[in-house]
Amino acid sequence: MPERDLLELLLSSADKILDRITLSHLSRYDRLQRALCVTNVAADPHYQRTFDGYYRMQRRPRDWYAYFFSLLEREKNNRDITFRAVLEETYFTKGRIEPSFSSKLVATVRPEMPVYDKYVRANLLLAPPGNCKAPDVRVRDFIVLYSGLESRVVAIVQNPLFVQYLRPAFDTRFFAYAHLTDVKKLDLFLWQHRTGGGSSDL
Repeated sequence: MPERDLLELLLSSADKILDRITLSHLSRYDRLQRALCVTNVAADPHYQRTFDGYYRMQRRPRDWYAYFFSLLEREKNNRDITFRAVLEETYFTKGRIEPSFSSKLVATVRPEMPVYDKYVRANLLLAPPGNCKAPDVRVRDFIVLYSGLESRVVAIVQNPLFVQYLRPAFDTRFFAYAHLTDVKKLDLFLWQHRTGGGSSDL
């Protein structure tokens, strides 16, 4: 969907979307971000439960969560961390292709980066790599897809419709959270503007 068409669609439903964004949801996100650098996230079960609840992470084996939070702890001060690096490391280390988890880790460390999930995919009409492709090809395809997502998100938050209308609407309604990045604000609009997309985060 072209950026302007998407923004006009979000604007037409802005009040309803904002009504669905709760203060408790914003508070949890803000606490996670503030606690990141002062908490050993690999060893703090409260942080992990809050993160799991906020992002609605699907059930994974216990060792997967241990790996994820150890990686987040290791990289939490790395302002150069990339989606590609996390996706490839996860694939080579754990044998799993985890684009959604990888994007959430990167966006936690660098909140100006977008999250890739089923709601973003549905709203931006992104087509994930087919399951029939070889795993290494799917990894490369997801890297290309995320690069395109990043470019589109940057264009959207720089669009006058976002700058002049959507961002002020969010900041007025949730002034205590006006410090959130524009990319996060857009993510919240997209997350609550649910157009489908199935059950998978891939």
